[in-house]
Amino acid sequence: MEKISKDRTLWKEADLRPRFLTHSELEDAIKCFHRGTKVLASTGSVKMQSGKVPENTECLSPALFELVTQATDLETLILEEHFVNASVLTYKCFPSTLKHLSMENCKLINVPVKESYFFNMASQTPNLESLNLNGCLWFEDHSMMAISKCPKLKTLRLRSCAKVGTCAAYIFLSARFGFENIEVLDLRETAISDAEVRAFKSKPKLKRLYIDGRVHR
Repeated sequence: MEKISKDRTLWKEADLRPRFLTHSELEDAIKCFHRGTKVLASTGSVKMQSGKVPENTECLSPALFELVTQATDLETLILEEHFVNASVLTYKCFPSTLKHLSMENCKLINVPVKESYFFNMASQTPNLESLNLNGCLWFEDHSMMAISKCPKLKTLRLRSCAKVGTCAAYIFLSARFGFENIEVLDLRETAISDAEVRAFKSKPKLKRLYIDGRVHR
């Protein structure tokens, strides 16, 4: 069974959802990864720990991300409902080969105050094409500046990011000087207003802009 589980024809797409895996269980799975592994999807403990202190409940760590980086050329990373200690698992830990990143409904603690969690994102993941941050209540407008610099970013999903639109200056600047290849932008259920929406009309490649007609403030 051990030989079968490590067969290189397997593990090309490692979707480990919906079951929450402990750190050791996830580490055992990653040990089966290889250069052909392009997708990793994992579910965290947000729902399990609802109303509880998140420390020591998570399976993610810089060491695990280092294992992934060493073993694979990962292109898609899906992290759903994870607690992330932003002071420990920084964005520098993420594989530089990523093209698609989803952190839907993740909760960050110890989020940096002076700079964005995604600081230098364009340098760390230069080939990133899509970013899904739906339901990330910690996400703030100033991070739009870092994200807008990603040269290949085509899709950005920020649905239910309640703080988006609360500081319009960052929205205007990122729309004016970045997002050169953006095609899909989801701003539903945010605090975005008409003025910020109009700022994106100059983006020549924008094909789909999702808004819900309500200002959530």
